[in-house]
Amino acid sequence: MNERCLPELLSWQTGLLAVFAGACFMRSACFGLALFALVLIVPWRWQTHRMAGLSAAFLFGAVMVLFVQGKAQPMPRWAAMPGKTVLAEGEVDAVSGLAGGRARVLLKNVRRVAAAPELPAPLKEKLQRQLERLPAFEGTGFPKGYGAGVSDSDGPVPGLVALTLDDQALQVAGRPVQGQILRAAMRLFPAGGSLNEHCADSRSYWVDRNVWCSARIAGSGRLPLWLECVPGRGLRFMAAQLREKWRSRLIQALSAEGGPQNAAWYDGVHGQARAMIPALLFGDRSFLSPHTADLFTAAGLIHSLALSGQHLALAAFAGMALVWLCSLIFLRMYLHAPRLVWTAVAGLPFALCYLYLGGAPFSLLRAACMMAAGAALICLRRAAAPLDALFFAAGVLFLCWPPAVFDLSAQYSFLAVAGIMLAMPVAGYARQMLKSRPGCSRAAAAAVSLVRWAVMLMLFSCAAQIAVFPVQSYVFGAVAPCFWLNVLWLPLLTFVTLPCAALGMACQIVGVGNAGSLFFTVAAMPAEFVLGFLEWLNDAGALPMVQTVRLSPVASLGFAGCLAALAFALQGKMDKKAFSPGLRRLFASCLHGLTASRAPARSMCASRFLTLDRGSPCLLNAAAKECLWTAVEARPLFLTAARAFSHLR
Repeated sequence: MNERCLPELLSWQTGLLAVFAGACFMRSACFGLALFALVLIVPWRWQTHRMAGLSAAFLFGAVMVLFVQGKAQPMPRWAAMPGKTVLAEGEVDAVSGLAGGRARVLLKNVRRVAAAPELPAPLKEKLQRQLERLPAFEGTGFPKGYGAGVSDSDGPVPGLVALTLDDQALQVAGRPVQGQILRAAMRLFPAGGSLNEHCADSRSYWVDRNVWCSARIAGSGRLPLWLECVPGRGLRFMAAQLREKWRSRLIQALSAEGGPQNAAWYDGVHGQARAMIPALLFGDRSFLSPHTADLFTAAGLIHSLALSGQHLALAAFAGMALVWLCSLIFLRMYLHAPRLVWTAVAGLPFALCYLYLGGAPFSLLRAACMMAAGAALICLRRAAAPLDALFFAAGVLFLCWPPAVFDLSAQYSFLAVAGIMLAMPVAGYARQMLKSRPGCSRAAAAAVSLVRWAVMLMLFSCAAQIAVFPVQSYVFGAVAPCFWLNVLWLPLLTFVTLPCAALGMACQIVGVGNAGSLFFTVAAMPAEFVLGFLEWLNDAGALPMVQTVRLSPVASLGFAGCLAALAFALQGKMDKKAFSPGLRRLFASCLHGLTASRAPARSMCASRFLTLDRGSPCLLNAAAKECLWTAVEARPLFLTAARAFSHLR
């Protein structure tokens, strides 16, 4: 890359890209080699030591993924018949709330329970019939590719087991907590996903997390036959229990308007607006209806309900307020370190507290790593580009968990932030162009400032949407064109909903419930307004989802590279710098990759499902004949049909 226009990546950053190329090579050879070729070609430095170092980094990334990828283990005989009801127990490893009043639980060390529980006579008879009943489809053991046979041991199920609990099951046993022992009558199935060629492999999502089985609770109607949670032990359980206690206080405060016995406090637009508060504070979407989630997805606002850098920015503001209060008492503190250093140091504890409160999802971990890198550079008095912190966070997360390269949430998070950072020079230029003229009135200056702020927000939203387009088109095949709604929702979320929700939660923790309820009411007002506006747009047909062509991995890389080259070219034009040779090579290489087409997909398809939620449609295409199935209930008849379609390969 030419020093005049395109900033050359530092050696560790270039090496990190080579590591990612090696990691991607293990899943998509074409994509990994194409990314490695860009790393070698664009800088145009053919020194021997540089080539050897990048090749070693490429091999390091490939070896890291090779040694950490999950491997199927033999299933114990008691759990080797898919769909058969068994009595089992396991330790709760993770819990996440899902829209529609559901919760997904990951269980580890799932083992057989020998003795049946003490139940009333009618339930005990039903449970015994369930245990003796064979599944609707024949065959034992897991299908080819999903397991490594059957072992004669009576040990635990290898890996993790994913279990989805509906609202009825949660009312019976309560919401599980990390470290608890969950016992139930359940049916085990092989964990799977899409196996179609030239499409995203959803099965690898669960393999990367060491999830090889899914489970469904055996029930009578919608009520589980046997489901209970036993308290656990250890520091992890105590921390999770404290977090669950705070979440329960929040839910009680939100449902106070309808009375403690009102279980439907989250119904309607007003209730759904208040149900966003647990999603924004704890990442718990269980009180959001599927319709609300669909509205935010169609509007391109679903990212705002995820815990991310906005929440840690709120923690940084809390650190800034603490520094200001301390400066009123200790006036000499700025003689020892600048204000920016004190703010960075004071913001980290608040960020760590929120990392614990939010359950440390991947998007929040990415933001925390970037914040830690930025704070370290500030404390060391070293200036760095914003992309340095992004590369640092990517490197740390890869070393901690190499399959993060293939994680969809990680790809969304990093690409969106990278797009925003690459758009910063263009935004700075637009900001200079939209300055108010000297001598204008205050009203005109305020109007220009408002327009400039809206343009900045629209520009960043557009940059993030374009940056994630390759992944979104490849995985989902559809995009939401109404991302302009970010201009309406994000300011209300950042300056009203999030601060008031955080203050209300703090009041609930310290025991000032009345003030907390007031803050929650104020926090829900903007959410209720935006949700009502989305309902109106949806009724008017103004929230479409545009279907797109699925880009191949190499074409996606070419698309992203062209965007990066375009951003650097605009920056060079604004700085009146020449079109560098490195930039020309980047354009040429990425344009060639953009034209790469994939081989035509076969007419057959194979799909297996980890969980099939009620009301979720599934399109099965067998021999070019499409069949639309809707899972009203996960009954053996549907599972038999899905299994039959999955073998048509």
